[in-house]
Amino acid sequence: MKVSDYLVKYLEKITDSIFILSGGGIMHIVDSLRKSKLDVYCCHHEQAAVIAAEGYARMKNDIGVVVVTSGPGATNAITGVAGAWLDSIPLLVISGQQADLNIIEMVKPITKYVRRVEVPGLIKDYLDEALRFARKGKPGPVWLEIPLAVQGSDLIPIKLIAKKLKKAKHPLMLIGNGIRLAGGIGILHKVIKKLGIAVASAMFTADDLVTCDYPFYVGCQGVYGGSTANDAIDNCDLLLIIGTRMPILQTSYDYENFATQAFKIMVDIDPLALNKKTLKIDIPVCCDAKYFLEELYGCL
Repeated sequence: MKVSDYLVKYLEKITDSIFILSGGGIMHIVDSLRKSKLDVYCCHHEQAAVIAAEGYARMKNDIGVVVVTSGPGATNAITGVAGAWLDSIPLLVISGQQADLNIIEMVKPITKYVRRVEVPGLIKDYLDEALRFARKGKPGPVWLEIPLAVQGSDLIPIKLIAKKLKKAKHPLMLIGNGIRLAGGIGILHKVIKKLGIAVASAMFTADDLVTCDYPFYVGCQGVYGGSTANDAIDNCDLLLIIGTRMPILQTSYDYENFATQAFKIMVDIDPLALNKKTLKIDIPVCCDAKYFLEELYGCL
């Protein structure tokens, strides 16, 4: 699923109407809106689009949503946003991004929350946080800037991951406490039962997520883990890591020889955990663990 498709599906849950002035900087979002159930009102100026969304928010007593393009398209929206700021009207403004124009700094003084979405897998978190700021306490406008490359990128290459899991002869899932934190234990059990996949758990905080009641559980892995789990890591041909940041106590200081036979897929909500010298990941997925497992289950 493209980020723009996910964005529009998210918006369908919070509103029935979008106010927009289209442009090249938001072409993926425009295309996704074309396929949506939302009422899309195309205005003649970005300022008018924001003011229309403000009127909608006043009448509905809820958030108004605006989509504008990058560059001058974004700056044209500022006057309407300033009005919403002064009158405490909740708005979600979504814009494209132009590298040589820092819209973030321009709108900080008149928004409750502003972020640039640079990691596709964090789009849900940014949207959740933006809405929370827009509505809580004294309401007001919030702003998300989404670069064109992010709009058009895959949120999760879930079909590819599902295909690789099915083709692997000796796949192994390594699970961590991030699954618990995401509220994903229930969907985890549905996924592993449907796959019939061997499962190892991270030490200390995740050894209760799956127990010996599951016939393919191989125990805790790592420096202080059991030989069965560590042997499984050494001999698997695909390793799916979910919800553990893979510290040295799991990879060991001989991290260059960690799971050398395996194609490695890692799911973590922290982009820094996916990009470090102690672990080479073939498919990094920056995403909420529960959402990933739900998407994976739907592809199996």
